[in-house]
Amino acid sequence: DRDTFNFFTDEGLIPNYAFPEAGVILRSVIYRKKQAVQEGERNYDTWVYEYERSAVSAIAELAPENQFYAGGRKVKVDQIDMTVSDVETWRLCNNCSHAEMVGQHGEKKACPKCGSLMWADEGQKATMLRMRTVFATSEDRESRIGDDSDDREPTFYNKHILVDFEQKDCVAAYRIDNDELPFGFEFIRKATFREINFGEKGETEKNIRVAGTEMPSRGFTVCRHCGKVQNKKGEIKHAYTCPSRDKDSEKNLTDCLFLYRDFSSEAIRMLLPVTTFSGADRKLHSFVASLHLGLKQKFGGNIDHLQTTVYEEPVPDSEYRKKYLVLYDTVPGGTGYLKELTSSEEKLMEVFEKALNVLKACSCNQDAVKDGCYRCLYAYRSSYNMSETSRSAAVELLSDILRHKENLVKTASIADIKVNALFDSELEALFIKSLEKIYSEETSVTIKKELVNGKPGYFLKIGEQAYNIEPQVLFGNKDNVSVVSKADFVFWPAKKQSKRKPVVVFLDGWEFHKDRIGKDMAQRMAFPQSGAYHVWSLTWRDVDSKFGKVSDYYVNYLDPAAAPNKQFSKLKQSFKDKVEYLDGIHSNNSFDWFIQFLENPNEKKWSATAFIYSLMYLEIPPAENTAEWANKLREGFPVDIAERCLSLAEPRFCGSMDVQGLSEEMPVQIFAGVEQSAVNQCDCTKLRIACLLDDSDTHLKKTHAESSWTGFLRLYNLFQFISCSYSVTDSGMSQHAYDPLKLLEVGKQEKKADEECAQSEWLEIRDYIDEELH
Repeated sequence: DRDTFNFFTDEGLIPNYAFPEAGVILRSVIYRKKQAVQEGERNYDTWVYEYERSAVSAIAELAPENQFYAGGRKVKVDQIDMTVSDVETWRLCNNCSHAEMVGQHGEKKACPKCGSLMWADEGQKATMLRMRTVFATSEDRESRIGDDSDDREPTFYNKHILVDFEQKDCVAAYRIDNDELPFGFEFIRKATFREINFGEKGETEKNIRVAGTEMPSRGFTVCRHCGKVQNKKGEIKHAYTCPSRDKDSEKNLTDCLFLYRDFSSEAIRMLLPVTTFSGADRKLHSFVASLHLGLKQKFGGNIDHLQTTVYEEPVPDSEYRKKYLVLYDTVPGGTGYLKELTSSEEKLMEVFEKALNVLKACSCNQDAVKDGCYRCLYAYRSSYNMSETSRSAAVELLSDILRHKENLVKTASIADIKVNALFDSELEALFIKSLEKIYSEETSVTIKKELVNGKPGYFLKIGEQAYNIEPQVLFGNKDNVSVVSKADFVFWPAKKQSKRKPVVVFLDGWEFHKDRIGKDMAQRMAFPQSGAYHVWSLTWRDVDSKFGKVSDYYVNYLDPAAAPNKQFSKLKQSFKDKVEYLDGIHSNNSFDWFIQFLENPNEKKWSATAFIYSLMYLEIPPAENTAEWANKLREGFPVDIAERCLSLAEPRFCGSMDVQGLSEEMPVQIFAGVEQSAVNQCDCTKLRIACLLDDSDTHLKKTHAESSWTGFLRLYNLFQFISCSYSVTDSGMSQHAYDPLKLLEVGKQEKKADEECAQSEWLEIRDYIDEELH
């Protein structure tokens, strides 16, 4: 019943520029009961109206329970034609955009694209149906639109586009030869775009993780036989001829059915220097608008068939994800526009240049209030994204890319571009976001942007304490820090609290720090050993825990239940009335500790806590022979650290904990020693703590290596409050990373800190004078 031309276009055999994909048909059935029925006649008059919508709009407009307005009528979609579409079972990857129909390629234990082991999980199976024809059956009187009932009531759905392609189809790839600006693009000659409708938006108990995103998987409930849809009241009005009309068996229903459409076309994939946080949406929407502006300038005419979508790709062996912008042709097979754009590296750069020229010349530049207008960017963004579209952000991003256009080089694939700098900035942005989420009924928290030491930073007020937060600070000998490093943030106490030590923060991601753990620990130890700074090491998972996304991600080496000293609980209780300490701190993570310290930076309290928890590693009463303990110290640690640990007067308690309980974790050894006379007085100057991590290549590859490392960093976050506390690794020893480290003299920490505080005025002046005069 179709025209020949329509048949070929619907089947995708020839391009259809109006409906590039096969359209979806709505059959609206209007019925009216007859006033008088003669014998042999039907009781109802019926009229059937047919409408067609493109698949891209029909996935939502013609979805079940949505209302459709046409011909002066309002009808509700209540049935899916099950005779023209088969119910299919798909397997969707939890980590990437790959999807396969079950039974087509055989069962696999892991995702063939990213290797995710969750691929084989039953929860990743999805029942899906390709939309082709739907019905709306309505009573004549109820379907008519009156003057008083023309308010449109759209239904909103959870939708997601999956971009899937083979690496062999990626050709003509270019990247900027600069690790600080991770940008590149490549032509994909055939990519599959699969959009899935997961059901109406709203609360649901059931979720499915697809391509790294948690999707509420309400889906649709339909009859397997007649295709009638269950309404919001949980009722299904089956068709008169449906065999399950009078049966309530759930076997007759397809529960949690997803609708989908897909097509294959050509595309350009771009890796953008844009992170998930720190104004990412603003940069992303601004870039997309400027890209469409440039394409319009380049090609002229109607380019609506070129669309964009964003998708993420997991980075192997890490929690990181790369963000890509995909420019694709909605005409199946493509029209050749995108292939032309990537025929040389200059073509796409020309698009960016044309967009930049328009943005800089636009008259809205003369208005200090406007950051874009319909002459430049706004014409290419929907009103929903208008607030996140900025001319200045687009100019900044395009200028950064064009500044390096001479550094464009050919590459095998943009998937190989290193994004260390990008993810470092993302973790830093996530850290600031996590500070904004601090909330307590007892504590007021304020954070705002501010200029700190001549560069953009932040001001934080938490309770009674105030800090100026300076990002990216270089430390070295001029700061009395013996190992050169660049801190991610420094929390400088505000002037009124200048007697407090600054807190130096390092943010570490496992993927980019697992090969330099030894060097990292040398840099961390250099700060407390200077006597002038505190240091805090936070991992991606520490920061992410503030958003409730992770738990049980570190090995708890402070768990009293695993203490070698079986009397530890009683011993700790005996200190209740002697000193003030933080009881129960072993249950919290490093980020919680950090916030707790910022709010109340009481060094004596934290030193007492570190002292008391160190007792869990001791053998009490004193061991008769400590020679073995001493030999292990000399074998595992640098000479000066080992000798410092052994410089304890007799009698003394000593002990160690060799953590190898999990077969998959990196071994950690913790050595503790204290003079017997110092225990009752909680004298931290007569305590020694030494921690050793085996970060050899063999252990780095194990499953729980990251959780061991995170727990190891957490240990030092607490034990830094002991002047003779040291954390080293096997790799750091072999690389001589600790040779430059200058150890603080025993008992001199408080004196050095006091001297540093007494000179706080001089420290402020030092920032304004030449380094030679420091």
